[in-house]
Amino acid sequence: MWAVTTRVSSTIPILVGGRSDAALVRTGQLGDGWLALWVSSRRFAEAVQRIEDAAGQAGRANVQWSHALQLWAGFDASAARARERLATAMQAAYALSFDRFERYAPCGPPELVAEALAPYLALGCRTFNFVAEGQSLEAAIDAAAEVKTVLSAVRL
Repeated sequence: MWAVTTRVSSTIPILVGGRSDAALVRTGQLGDGWLALWVSSRRFAEAVQRIEDAAGQAGRANVQWSHALQLWAGFDASAARARERLATAMQAAYALSFDRFERYAPCGPPELVAEALAPYLALGCRTFNFVAEGQSLEAAIDAAAEVKTVLSAVRL
């Protein structure tokens, strides 16, 4: 008989999603980070504070948070073309007007998208999960990689 033992050297982070107060409290009490969606940087900051308050009330100090932001982004050298491309894709996906999402969905060249995401980075967001639209899948992937390069150079 053979026995195989696997030892995990570090914990696997659990991110809690949701925008409700209950979701933020659960994150503070149990999670390692929060998965944000459709939030402004102001709302992100408020949520992070609520999470930290809930963690403190639960006796959790010095948590190494792994906050993340799920977002759609449109990429093109022209912000207008990027917006048009993203609006078409999102309206097809959600059957809702892009106007409902526009303030949460940056569009343009990678530098402009990175500029829109920099406030989240400053607030502790360390993962950006893109649904990226570009001239092609490859172009969208390359643009998202360029956003990473630009954000990596930001001094916090």
